[in-house]
Parts: sequence; C-alpha cells; structure tokens
Amino acid sequence: MKRTTIASILTFLMVTTSTITDYRSRDANYDKIPLVIASSSNFFIPKTHYTNKIKKNKLESEKYCLAKAVWFEARGEPLDGQRAVASVIFNRMQDNRYPSAICGVIHDRCQFSWNCDPELMYLMPDEVNDPHEKKAWHSIYILASTMIKEYNSRPMIDITSGAEYFLNPDDIVSTPKWVDSMIMTTQIGNHVFYKEVDSDDENN
Repeated sequence: MKRTTIASILTFLMVTTSTITDYRSRDANYDKIPLVIASSSNFFIPKTHYTNKIKKNKLESEKYCLAKAVWFEARGEPLDGQRAVASVIFNRMQDNRYPSAICGVIHDRCQFSWNCDPELMYLMPDEVNDPHEKKAWHSIYILASTMIKEYNSRPMIDITSGAEYFLNPDDIVSTPKWVDSMIMTTQIGNHVFYKEVDSDDENN
C-alpha cells in the first residue's frame, strides 16, 4: 500500500465526528436528526450480536418504552449519550438476570428511579405541552425506532462496551456502593457507564 493511501486513511480516522443524517423520519416536515455518530474511536469497537430479537407484535410498545426511558434519562444529552443509555437497556436484555424485553427492563424492580416516582411514572412524554420537551420526545422516538430496527436486523456498535449500568455523578450526593464491584467502561456526556467485572476483565 502506498504511503499516500495510508496517510489518507489516517486522516479519515482522525476526523473527530461525522454525522450520517436520517431522512427517513416518519414526519417528513420535522427537522432531520443525526442517526449515527461515527467517531474515529468507533472503528475499533466490535459490533455486538444481540440474539433475542423483538417480536413484530411488540414493536410499538417496545419502541415507546425505549423512547420513554431515554427521554427521562438522557433527553439533555448529545445523540451518542442517548444511544449509550439505550444500549444499556439492550445489554440488560441479553443478561438472564433481567427481563428479555425492553418494557420489562424498564419496569424491573425500580431500576430506573423515575419509574418508581408516582409523579413521573405515569407521565406520557408524547402528551407534554412544552414545545422544547415535545421536540426532544419526537427526536428520541425516531432514535428509538431506528435503534430497534438496527437491533433486529444486524450487529450493532455498542459504544458503552457492554455496560449494564450508568449514573450521572452530578445527580447523586455520594457514589453508590454497587460501583465498587464494577469497572467503568466509558463516560459519554454526563453519564458514566459501568459493567460487572468478569473473568476476561480480570485476566486483562
């Protein structure tokens, strides 16, 4: 391979962020939203093969649950931060200690604090009146739809590297004890992502 070719590849990999825009929004008049953020680091993240696919008759309810969770947890985050929160839910679905469906993971044992707050758990994001929140919901709903399509059709890049937990250090008074048994996989936006230590991690 010629040096000029290598140089051009390195230049391409050094681009910090490139955005692929999804024009397939169900609302053609709505602002285009970024579908995938491909940074140089993503080229070195292995794709995850998710096995338990979402059944066709559950697509709408699962999509709503995913969008609602991301809206509550990450609507103020950049797109990759929202994708990362969704990835945690997908990763839990592969762990037999958690339910195998999105809605099941969301409603599981108060794992998401908003889902144990009577003032929030019955809030319907698609019915809020605030224009800013409505726009955030619309974007996140499209993102959820896109990610579920990816999940069902092909291996996905998991930018959390297998994380099943996350927290926002700014929202807590003290670090929870469960963090002691975890390893941090990454920080994206305001969230820090964790997974449990396994034998492969201990050997590295």
